[in-house]
Amino acid sequence: MKNFTLSQEWRQALYMRYPHSKIYSTKNIDIVDRDDFFECKQLFDYYISEKDIAVLKKLLEKKDIKFKYIDKCSPTLSFLYKHLGSDFIIDEESNWNNPILNLKKNMLASYLSSRRENMQRNYKSYLKNKHLLIFKNNKTENILSLWKDVLEIDQNCWKEDEGSDMMSLEYEHLQYIFFCMKNPNNYFLNISYNEDEMPIGYSLLLKNENVYYAAKWGATTNGRKLHSGIACFFYQLEYLNSLEDVIIDTWSRENKFFVDISNNSIKRVNLSIRSK
Repeated sequence: MKNFTLSQEWRQALYMRYPHSKIYSTKNIDIVDRDDFFECKQLFDYYISEKDIAVLKKLLEKKDIKFKYIDKCSPTLSFLYKHLGSDFIIDEESNWNNPILNLKKNMLASYLSSRRENMQRNYKSYLKNKHLLIFKNNKTENILSLWKDVLEIDQNCWKEDEGSDMMSLEYEHLQYIFFCMKNPNNYFLNISYNEDEMPIGYSLLLKNENVYYAAKWGATTNGRKLHSGIACFFYQLEYLNSLEDVIIDTWSRENKFFVDISNNSIKRVNLSIRSK
């Protein structure tokens, strides 16, 4: 599968999250009315046509449109500048080097031993303490049962206090669960449990062709003490790297853990387009 944000499941899930009247869908993209601005829900690298541009121009008469996590090398970026740059103001609100991890098969332990001391310490801690955790994943477990545990973790951590849990973020969890149910070979969900079998950490990877994207991860307040979210990610790396070469797009910006573990990067940008 190519870009999962172009998949039918990803796009249809938007209609489960937002009122239909707030979604403007074309053949290629989906624009959601976020009250103060419009936001394109496709990410990374995708195609925009001149018909899409016509829709964008009409929406820009009302308010700004934001495009997030666009690959700097994507033709989408140059296409937007070419067709909107003369009549509208295009601001690069932010640009950054998105960390990427490239691993040859069975090289995880060797690779991590060459990283910064803090990363080596994280991995050694995982190896030492992983027997204290119970791991379950979608390779052997029912996705709906696992997803219930993901939401329990998400609602029992700092994210809920700050209003950034998936339920508070306009039911963001629906964006992932529909895709996972329809595409069992294009995701990897791993959850960690304590000795009482309470869910305390998780990591979700979504797959584009041969690249895994670190979509979501988290841990409960107690789970953070055991670094259970990181443990889930290391578990996934171990499993995948025992089978094949691995590429992980961390889908992040300034996460120190991902910066420290990465050995490559791709330039990404967030755009805001507005009337002159």
